[in-house]
Amino acid sequence: MSALLLAILAAGLYTINRFDERLTPDRRTGIIILAGVPAGACFGWRAVIQNGVLPALFLEVVIGCLLLACITDCATCQVYRFVWWISGGAALLLLGIHGRPEGENLWGLVLFCLLQLVFFSHMYGKGDCHAFCVCAAVETAAGMGFAGFLLHMLVSFSLLAAVQGPKGNISRKGSLKQPVPFIPYITISFFAILLFL
Repeated sequence: MSALLLAILAAGLYTINRFDERLTPDRRTGIIILAGVPAGACFGWRAVIQNGVLPALFLEVVIGCLLLACITDCATCQVYRFVWWISGGAALLLLGIHGRPEGENLWGLVLFCLLQLVFFSHMYGKGDCHAFCVCAAVETAAGMGFAGFLLHMLVSFSLLAAVQGPKGNISRKGSLKQPVPFIPYITISFFAILLFL
């Protein structure tokens, strides 16, 4: 599983460096790889045991894309669209493999994605909205519903506040004074939620 995650990261970084500006690895890139790859591999092996190889592979593609998004978000404060095409496709295939989710959960996923893209995209970046939508599709495949997606958002914002608050980067209105990459917080909270699924 670690090899698959590293291959996704290597292919993504190669593609970006080949067709766009070069991303130079920094300390944060190393931390994401050293912490994210083993954690993601553990979730992959757990998925193999619980659900079989194919669902685990789709989950690993989603996790690999999230880690790539963390690297690019930290380096450039943006995420390339192809990351969401690949991870979204893998999340939908994972959703399909698990059979049709309960109608309530499926409608909750649709409503959550619409809220993200229509309403929340004005509060933070579209890449962050896409990350929440992809994670919500995986969470739906695991049996979560709308309340779980909102919990994921709450945990993400709580982590952001816990890190940025002591740095004095949160204004009295609750917004960030200086923008920071948000996808690492979304990914860490996604990992935390996966622990309980």
